[in-house]
Amino acid sequence: MLPILTSDQIRQADQFTIERQGITSVELMERAAREIFHKITELFPGCDEFIILCGNGNNGGDGLVLARLLHRVRKKVRVVLVNENGKRPAENAHQLERLRGETSVEVFTWKEEAFSCAKKAIIVEALLGNGIKRPPEGAFLSLIRYVNKLEAVKIAVDVPGGLFTDNAGTDPETVFKADYTLTFQVPKVNLLNPDYAFCTGKLEILEIGLDQEFLRKQTTGFFYLQAADICEILPKRHPSGSKHDFGHALLIAGSEEKMGAAVLATKACLRSGAGLTTVHIPTSGKTAFNISAPEAMLSLDSHDKILVDFPDLSYKTALGVGPGIGKEAETAELVLKALQADLPKIFDADALNILAENPGWKHYLDQKTVLTPHQREFDRLTKTHENWTERITSARSFVEEYKCVLILKAPHTLIFSPDGRVFYNSTGNPGLAKGGSGDVLTGIITAYLAQGIAPLDAAIAAVYHHGKAADLAVKEISEKALLAGDVVEFLRMC
Repeated sequence: MLPILTSDQIRQADQFTIERQGITSVELMERAAREIFHKITELFPGCDEFIILCGNGNNGGDGLVLARLLHRVRKKVRVVLVNENGKRPAENAHQLERLRGETSVEVFTWKEEAFSCAKKAIIVEALLGNGIKRPPEGAFLSLIRYVNKLEAVKIAVDVPGGLFTDNAGTDPETVFKADYTLTFQVPKVNLLNPDYAFCTGKLEILEIGLDQEFLRKQTTGFFYLQAADICEILPKRHPSGSKHDFGHALLIAGSEEKMGAAVLATKACLRSGAGLTTVHIPTSGKTAFNISAPEAMLSLDSHDKILVDFPDLSYKTALGVGPGIGKEAETAELVLKALQADLPKIFDADALNILAENPGWKHYLDQKTVLTPHQREFDRLTKTHENWTERITSARSFVEEYKCVLILKAPHTLIFSPDGRVFYNSTGNPGLAKGGSGDVLTGIITAYLAQGIAPLDAAIAAVYHHGKAADLAVKEISEKALLAGDVVEFLRMC
């Protein structure tokens, strides 16, 4: 599990690595630039023209090395320097001297003529990097604003220029807007902050050999999920196991107008390994379920259109509540009984809206409970937030108070543990921004809880697999065309 560190901790990791490995800062810079070079040529093997924007610090030094490496493989490269005649650290000055002495790369000071080939070129930004304390100004700001208007693929080295790494307050008008951000070793917290998705683009994390022991010892409450973390969570299915060994999930879902939500949640639960799955639905959904999800057992409510009866919990090992249930008063009473049930449970969608309308019911939340709001649902549960930094702080306080697990759905979905830890997901894509995606996630979590996986682990694994299924799907289906039902189908490969 990758730790997410502050800019100061990352600088300390750089220095510790230099001392521990007996290398120079220039050698570490060369190492970082090589990884950028390999990733860019992997992502864009057919591109032959590059414009590299270089500041006068170490981030700019990375860009200067990259220019030299690209030139070595016969790419056409232009370098645009900011503050060419200003003070440069020794490492940056060394790399500029090598570039000029060893290559025929054109080096410009910042002027518009340097971008005459921009329509065909990829623009790589290495202006400011990690840990800036104030917004860019002067030539840096004018260059960022100019380049943001150009129609070209844009790549940021480590951190988009102008983005505060740790703190809120980045002005959208003063930050480089990247299509890709190639960051070093560990993610930075604001690269994962939904407020700044507009300038980060697709995030790639590049291993540059920073000392692993040092990284593990750093104090942090934030972590980035990886595939290996999920492998440790999910139990292996014993060869001699029967359906009764893998739990019995109960979903309370659906209403006459939203039976599709119940179907999606149920099919996702079935695909995620629960030995038995029962779904409690209004009577009007019986035919739809017998056709679309014949593997599930039905618990039929006495009401034809809405849910009013609390189902039998005998032999059930987990409970999922909310997809498509509506907010009728009778259904709200059912949700209250579910909150009081003594088994692992998840609440989503309309169940969260009912909880928001009855704030006194929050005291029923406990360590067996998982909540899965998107940002508007979370704000209804708590208060209106001005930005995601404020919302994340509020979410940490919420789970500390109520001892539940909270999933806050976003581009890098966050999982909040009552002990203060926050986990950012590394899978998923914009195709998930569709109705029904949350219902699928509810089904996955319910299945994992039913199999005896602890609520925090179930939340982490489910969020990861939900995103992974979507990533597998978009290899065959465009993000625009992706449907929640497609995500269910690709769960078979997770």
